[in-house]
Amino acid sequence: MKQSILIIGADRKWEEEELLRAAKATGYTARILDAHRLLIRLNESGAELFYEQQNITPLFKKSRIIFRRTRGTQEKMITLSLLAKHWGIPFTDTVASVMSNLNKSISMPSVHLKGKIRHIKTAFLCRGEAFDFEAFDFHFPLLVKPVHGRHGEGIKTIRNEKNLSNVLKWNRKAIMIQPFLEIESEYRIFVVGGKALGAIRKIPKKGSVIANYAAGAQFVPAIPDEKVIQEAITICEEQYIDIGGVDVAQVGKHFYLLEVNRCPEFQAFSATTGIDVAKKITEFLIQKAS
Repeated sequence: MKQSILIIGADRKWEEEELLRAAKATGYTARILDAHRLLIRLNESGAELFYEQQNITPLFKKSRIIFRRTRGTQEKMITLSLLAKHWGIPFTDTVASVMSNLNKSISMPSVHLKGKIRHIKTAFLCRGEAFDFEAFDFHFPLLVKPVHGRHGEGIKTIRNEKNLSNVLKWNRKAIMIQPFLEIESEYRIFVVGGKALGAIRKIPKKGSVIANYAAGAQFVPAIPDEKVIQEAITICEEQYIDIGGVDVAQVGKHFYLLEVNRCPEFQAFSATTGIDVAKKITEFLIQKAS
């Protein structure tokens, strides 16, 4: 059986199509698999994988795999990454990052920062958990974010104790609470296989504090402090992330870690820098397998 590159994830967007193009250009056969439609069956000897009623276990075992977004299918994607590791299949990224990265209350506390990049003071609350405002030495305004958030969804600005009490009273999700930062510049540093491809500056749409593609932000090439670039690489390595988007905010002379994205979107980064990110990812996967 000819070796393949499988792109497995919970959705099929521009990035997945670009990865398919780049994978085919390497000479491998390539295919996108919708994680929602992939079934895992346990028989007497172990696990088998089915897709559209076909047993794809032999294909899976002979492939290199790019694990993309897990939202809505995280347990299945964790199982697939565990099977890939057990069967000795090269894949991006790692079991640890597939398991933890979607939930910031798991992934962020395990990021140890020693250089120029700092953490934002953060309180993580489970559903219905009380918040001791004074214990954290916080001051208004505050930001409340879901720990599973993306694209700036679900972020609330809290300006006083009454607002905070109302949010906590009706909250039914795990959340994180942070001081509101007057961000001067926000950067996305793109890392593939322990190397930084570059950085872009993210400029929020007028009237918005959310600086991402989905919220209509603009992007320009950027060259932040070289130490910040190197620290972004280290963060990805320590989080066992092969393909990472490290978002960093600058406030005065200080840099703060906003989040680390496993399998980030890269349409804006590619358009801004001219770098073929999909090609870089597939080249890394093939090199990782050799």
